[in-house]
Amino acid sequence: MLVWFEGNRIENWQVEVYSSKPFGRRVKRMVKAPKHIFEVIVPPQWKKVCKEEIEALGYQVLNNQSDASPLKDPLSNGILVEGRIWDGYKLCLWLRTASRVIVHIARFGARSIEAFRKKMGSIPWEVWLNPTLPLRLYCNLDRSALRHEGLVCKETVEALCRRFNEQGLKLFPKFVKDNEGDSKCRLWINVSQDLCIVKIDLTGAHLHEREYRLEPGEAPLRETLAAAMLKLLRWDRLKTPLIDAMTGSGTIAIEAGLMARNRAPGIKRSFLFERLPFFNEAAWRYEKRLAEDSIENPSQPIFAIDEDIEQLERAKRNATRAGVMEDIRWIQGDFFSFTPKRLGIPVAGKLLINPPYGKRLSVPVRSFYNRLKEHLRNYWHDWTVGLLVPNRDLLPLFSDFKPAVLRLPHGGLWVNFVMFGKDL
Repeated sequence: MLVWFEGNRIENWQVEVYSSKPFGRRVKRMVKAPKHIFEVIVPPQWKKVCKEEIEALGYQVLNNQSDASPLKDPLSNGILVEGRIWDGYKLCLWLRTASRVIVHIARFGARSIEAFRKKMGSIPWEVWLNPTLPLRLYCNLDRSALRHEGLVCKETVEALCRRFNEQGLKLFPKFVKDNEGDSKCRLWINVSQDLCIVKIDLTGAHLHEREYRLEPGEAPLRETLAAAMLKLLRWDRLKTPLIDAMTGSGTIAIEAGLMARNRAPGIKRSFLFERLPFFNEAAWRYEKRLAEDSIENPSQPIFAIDEDIEQLERAKRNATRAGVMEDIRWIQGDFFSFTPKRLGIPVAGKLLINPPYGKRLSVPVRSFYNRLKEHLRNYWHDWTVGLLVPNRDLLPLFSDFKPAVLRLPHGGLWVNFVMFGKDL
């Protein structure tokens, strides 16, 4: 459900209220001072590597998997982290494999619609929500006495309108058809049995949108998937060379370049939290300054190979926008004509291959993968390989390598990520 809010004095109210000292004190007391629970949304297929990312940033992942956990949300399977509100900024800025970061703003018992209405009305919506942004509501019920999702959404909208009215702003909701292109604030109302958890999005556009891949090419990998593949393959940016063998729009090589420089993936984009009333610009500037100061020079070579010159030039332009163009060795040519010796790489490294498929593949699929298998066996047997395979019936071709196989989501489809080699 998407809701727009109309009011005669929204803009004036914001100017008058957001800059006032009483409102600043309210934000400090309700948002800045307390610790919050952040929920990191990530596909379950690479949840483990996302947890490792979070821990590498210095956070402890909370145990919310046990049924006895007080943090348990039966309607969600995100990764929970505790911190101050600016820790949410840092998670958005640094996480490479996550989809979005959301913050829990309320948790209460809701045994009846009357109890739900009272608790929802007591939430300080004015410090969390920007009334000029449309609100995308997700109301999810499980074994709840409230029964009707539409009623929960309606009561939520009425409660926040009442709260804004108490603060001097008369809001009128307007329910419209959802449009994914609109800038919006997402609000989740999860009610399981007698427990209600309310949470809002901090991210805005999906975290894979790093603002560099403006020329995606055909069937590109999401940046979060490319980063997850690098981490699943256990690439060490400080010790191990990397080859993106069929680079396409360059996503794998560019994500590797960002990792090699220890460059925060969100450093060039904006986030929803910058438009919310609790936003602390000084804290955000500080986090970005720390991120800029942490950028390093890469210590291992990254190669991007593609035989299509147009694809390679597109990838270079994307890499330029990402700030890693000079860190990648761009090679035009057919991967089948290359060996580690010819590339001048003296030690074994990691090899990632995202072959073309469907109409982009000019030869029969099975014969292509057969040829690829032989090329890897003959020349790349010392390397650790990660290979995307579109169809499960092709997996037996690689059984001699004793691979690990993960089924990963890719653009609404599923692909098989085949990994083999001694260094896994």
